[in-house]
Amino acid sequence: MVEHAFTPEAVQGMRPAIQKTADELVDGMLSRPTPTDLVEAYALPIPSKVCVVVFVCLCLRVCVCLCTISLSAQCMLMSSACCTKC
Repeated sequence: MVEHAFTPEAVQGMRPAIQKTADELVDGMLSRPTPTDLVEAYALPIPSKVCVVVFVCLCLRVCVCLCTISLSAQCMLMSSACCTKC
């Protein structure tokens, strides 16, 4: 069941949103006074932020595939960008 959500195509579809998340953390880190704690500014928040991106992407994919408008509306509130398509 899970393997269908993580096909190479599906993972590649998530890449832009994950890259944007990583870039935002790096930008935030660079805007802090130096020296900056890498663990605090990047290493700690990145896993949870990527998990949110993956969840939203998978949720949007399921919503589109199942055509459930109410669930889709809830997912769209969580993210303004759909990073995968059926």
